[in-house]
Amino acid sequence: MPGPAAPPPPTLSLSNCEREPIHIPGLIQEFGVLLCIHEDSLAILQLSANAEHWFARPTSQLLAQGFEALLSPAQVQSLKLFLKANPVEFENPYQISTTTADGSLRLWTGYFHRHEGQLIVELEFEVVPEATVTLGSFYARVQSAISNIQQAQSLQQLCDVTACEVQRISGYDRVMIYRFATDWNGKVVAEKIGPAKGVASYLGHYFPASDIPSQARAIFLANWLRMIPDVAYQPVPIVPLLNPRTVQPLNLTRTFLRSVSPIHLQYLKNMGVGASLTISLVKEGRLWGLISCHHGQARNIPHDARDACTFIGKLVSAQL
Repeated sequence: MPGPAAPPPPTLSLSNCEREPIHIPGLIQEFGVLLCIHEDSLAILQLSANAEHWFARPTSQLLAQGFEALLSPAQVQSLKLFLKANPVEFENPYQISTTTADGSLRLWTGYFHRHEGQLIVELEFEVVPEATVTLGSFYARVQSAISNIQQAQSLQQLCDVTACEVQRISGYDRVMIYRFATDWNGKVVAEKIGPAKGVASYLGHYFPASDIPSQARAIFLANWLRMIPDVAYQPVPIVPLLNPRTVQPLNLTRTFLRSVSPIHLQYLKNMGVGASLTISLVKEGRLWGLISCHHGQARNIPHDARDACTFIGKLVSAQL
């Protein structure tokens, strides 16, 4: 049985968003499928409701049969070898193929991580690179970005170069370097705007600490990258709501499919943003700032480009 339905969310406002439990929303974004799996048996404990569509099987059947029923025997053996890695996160992404009820195959980019004794699997639909980007040209861009960042002679130059290089690799309309003050108020200290017309500049603007509350900062500190390919997405519920082993909602702190606060989505819509990508900047274990990327329309980029942006975030963090 799918289990209890999610209770109606509390009314959210700027006055109480600091208390919003954004790590356990019970929802994901719709650009992938999430499963919580018992690692030894490959039994499915929880899954996102859209799995029913993509695997062409009822949710009740998926929960009863387990993940192994979706895989070929060879894929099962390959997966078990993959899961021997510790930590498994260092081996991501993992290309995986699943079968539908009629026996056809579907290819996914899989991301696995262990959290609070659970094995969480995120399967993302393959994103096709833009036609103008070849593998060789992409890695040439990355090498150039690394070289330019390493040559920065001051903090301001480091921020300026970083904004330019992330915009060049990601293709987002606007890339900002956002720095936190000691009281968590923030300022846009660098910015690069792409060729799209009519993109507003926020360079030099200050933003209050309430814009990024403490629990959101904690998630940014735990994850190097967060992406919202389409701010107009329809959240997908996780079923059952409560994990049968922990009797708690699934902790999505370290997932990239985690659904976003409705307040934040409305905030982006008010800014005319259709998609966003955020990379953390960390100094001595503390969140120093963010690389914040905005696009006027929905935008998803391949995992190679996201990995490059993550690497840049780590490189700049080390430079700090």
